[in-house]
Amino acid sequence: MEYILSNMYDEFILDDISNKIGIFPIANSDDLAEHLIRYVRRHYNVYNSYVNPNISNFYRKHKKFTRFILITISVFCSPKNINEMLSDYAFNERLKWELEHIIPQNQYYNKFNSKNTKLKNRIGNIALLTKETNGKIKNGSFSKKCEAIKVCEKELLVNVAFNQPKINFSKSDICKREKELNTHIFEIFFKDEGKLLKTKLKEHCNGIP
Repeated sequence: MEYILSNMYDEFILDDISNKIGIFPIANSDDLAEHLIRYVRRHYNVYNSYVNPNISNFYRKHKKFTRFILITISVFCSPKNINEMLSDYAFNERLKWELEHIIPQNQYYNKFNSKNTKLKNRIGNIALLTKETNGKIKNGSFSKKCEAIKVCEKELLVNVAFNQPKINFSKSDICKREKELNTHIFEIFFKDEGKLLKTKLKEHCNGIP
């Protein structure tokens, strides 16, 4: 079952999972799902119908986990099956996928101030882009990023913000996007005891020769 993980995530994410929750015997797809659920529980408080993060900065110390979450949402909430997503995007490729701030950390416009500076590194302000794309857009404005990002990257659920016909991505947009991502996290990992995650992993494992 471990090879399933290595097909989905790169070695840095796998190391983070092992370091944070240890190594457990994984005999089937349900065991694999529980393994991932334990990892997410380290970073989120789970309630009856929603989750809230117990970390405030998704960038500096938690880059690997944040990439894991954005990749997982992209894969498990896609209308495509897991095999198609992994084949099309190669999320497990070493150093291919990076985190990008939607509103840049440093810029001369749409700045963060003392009241909202903590939003800078919230997950609502972080997207998942290839290293190639990320290197091109750098600290560009939101509208310029929307123009430069590849269509295939905009198709990822976690990147739909870049399809909006807007000049700027606002602070309220960050909060709204974080709530949407939290909803996906709850639905994947915790709703009905992780039914969505377990069902899709089982389908994926059964489809591998």
